[in-house]
Amino acid sequence: MSGQYRAETITTNGEKMKGYGPQARPEFRSIDRATRWSGVLLCWSHGAAMLGTAAEAFFHPTADWWPLVWPGAWLLTGALLLSWAALRARQRHLLRNAAQAEGDETCANGADCGYGGYGACDTGCEPPAYGRAA
Repeated sequence: MSGQYRAETITTNGEKMKGYGPQARPEFRSIDRATRWSGVLLCWSHGAAMLGTAAEAFFHPTADWWPLVWPGAWLLTGALLLSWAALRARQRHLLRNAAQAEGDETCANGADCGYGGYGACDTGCEPPAYGRAA
């Protein structure tokens, strides 16, 4: 094998990912999976923290364990935000390196996408489709 990986059969949410070679590599699949799970957990923990804040504001719980749970949800949200940001930065770095290696660095109109600093309005570039927010 020459080291060129094609990911035409790898699917994400039922859509084929054509031309993005890193999806075929185990290191990218694991970082992609970790980034998605981190994002999902971040959303759920943020929702739980907001519900806890609403409960604190409206019901003023007096349980002995409440002062640990309510701030704990916000601390978990902050920790997950930091981990998601680090994983997402690593994921984008891998995508950018793969795009440069495959020569997919420019758009159809010749503008430089770079996948890190693209601007759909400025250059006409479209970001890679991830299918989900995280």
